[in-house]
Amino acid sequence: MKRLSIRWVLTLTMVGVALAAMLVIASVYSAQATTLFNQMGMSSMLQDMQLVSERIGDVCRRMSSVLQETAAYLEKEENLTADGLAARAYSTMGGAEDVSALLLLDEYGRPVAGYPAEGLKPDYSLTGMDWFEDARAAEMDRVVFSRPHVQSLYGNNYPWVISVTRRVRYTMDGEQYVGMLMADLKLTPLHEICQSVTLGSSGNPFILTQEDEIIYHPDQKLLALELISQESIMMQEEGEKDRRMVLSQDIEGTDWRVVGTVLASDIEENSRVFRSRMVGVVCVVALLVLMVAVWLSIQLVKPLNEIQASMQRIERNLDDNRMSLPEEGFAEYAALSHSYNVMLHKIRGLMRETVDRQEQLRRMELGALQEQINPHFLYNTLDSIVRVMEQGRTSDAIEMVQALAKLFRLSINNGDYFLTIEQEMDYARSYLTIQQVRYRKSFSYALHVDERIKNLLCPKLMLQPLVENAIKHGMSDMPGCTLTICARQEGYNIVFTIEDDGLGIPPERLEQLQRMLRSDGNALEERSGFGIGLRNTNRRIKLLYGPQYGLTIESEVEERTCITITLPKRQR
Repeated sequence: MKRLSIRWVLTLTMVGVALAAMLVIASVYSAQATTLFNQMGMSSMLQDMQLVSERIGDVCRRMSSVLQETAAYLEKEENLTADGLAARAYSTMGGAEDVSALLLLDEYGRPVAGYPAEGLKPDYSLTGMDWFEDARAAEMDRVVFSRPHVQSLYGNNYPWVISVTRRVRYTMDGEQYVGMLMADLKLTPLHEICQSVTLGSSGNPFILTQEDEIIYHPDQKLLALELISQESIMMQEEGEKDRRMVLSQDIEGTDWRVVGTVLASDIEENSRVFRSRMVGVVCVVALLVLMVAVWLSIQLVKPLNEIQASMQRIERNLDDNRMSLPEEGFAEYAALSHSYNVMLHKIRGLMRETVDRQEQLRRMELGALQEQINPHFLYNTLDSIVRVMEQGRTSDAIEMVQALAKLFRLSINNGDYFLTIEQEMDYARSYLTIQQVRYRKSFSYALHVDERIKNLLCPKLMLQPLVENAIKHGMSDMPGCTLTICARQEGYNIVFTIEDDGLGIPPERLEQLQRMLRSDGNALEERSGFGIGLRNTNRRIKLLYGPQYGLTIESEVEERTCITITLPKRQR
């Protein structure tokens, strides 16, 4: 079962507690914040509507002022002329870019004079126009604002205007008349003022009369072309899926009012922004808490990880100097590190004692194996010399004694366990010389060594027991056999092969020998007295180099027997 890490438990706990606290706080204050932001959104839109109303009111007052100044001039002028009125109108309209025309009409709506005079239709009458009739029926000083219409008094220009009209008295050619003073207001300033404010995503405000007649709307031209109707605009406003709120603000000095429809979702936009920002703040705080939790967990878990890593290094190598822990940090960790270092020091001492004892035992066993081989070989050789001498072969006995002396000079080797491969092959050659004399050269032999490895080291007396077994058990009863010894390099290993073409080994005995070499056991062989040379040589190699090295044996009855020795490369 996989256990949870302290780091993750600590990190998740801190983040979970922080998130829970933030969610509780957010839920408590969310409703109050939503109401507050909705009120702020409504207040902001009302302020925008108030600003539009004031600016349109300024335009209307400016138009009324133009009419009032011109009317005062007309009433004072004793003999009005067209040129004089045009000059007065020009001076009055000099700074009023919003006014397209200033005209004096008679009581039937026909132009008398005004500015601009070019293109003015003198015979055109406005009688019958609703707004004109309303202005003619109004009191003397009352200013009447018409609905938007196309002005047709000029033959070369038909602008959309709002006519601002009032009754006025004037004197011309010595006679006093009552006429209509009219100024045409362009729609441009109303358009700019209304377009300067956007009520959420639903659009711009528009202007209505108190009787809900449209003065200005963004779709004013479509209204004029009768592509849409006033009723359809109202139905569209009311038929929206989203709930709407209608804002209205009266325009001072007129019977107009600024109207705007606001989607409830627009009013709630600030609260949505607040909630999204709140989510962002929660995420940022959660990230900060996570970073702090991770940092804190690392600081708390780091000493434990160091202890764990040190213990893992112990599994691989007890002598690693990185295993001691610094006795620093929190008091508990410092005490734990101190106890760990003391324990590690004691373990190292015990391990050194154990290693020393194992090394002593290994040397003792190697020595015992070596001593076991030397008497065995010496006994067999002396026995052979005795037999040769009994046969009266004195010269052969002398040759054997000389070869034996050379063997012992090589075997002494200053008490070392190792010879060069070249020396070991010379040792085998001397031994084969002795055995050829003994068996009256009933067999032949060949030795091959790779020149690249002849100066590398190998255990001494390694080949002799194996050569002895090959002669004694494989070739002594079959004259004419050949023994071949080869030494070569394979990768990072040195491989020796001792191969003969003698009797071979029966399958059951071969299986026993192979099992002995694999298990490195000797109970069976000690009872049978067979395989002492193989066993000792294999055991020596494994003690020196490790279990992956040693001997293997292959054989076919009456065909061949091959013993392979695998060693690692070792320099002097």
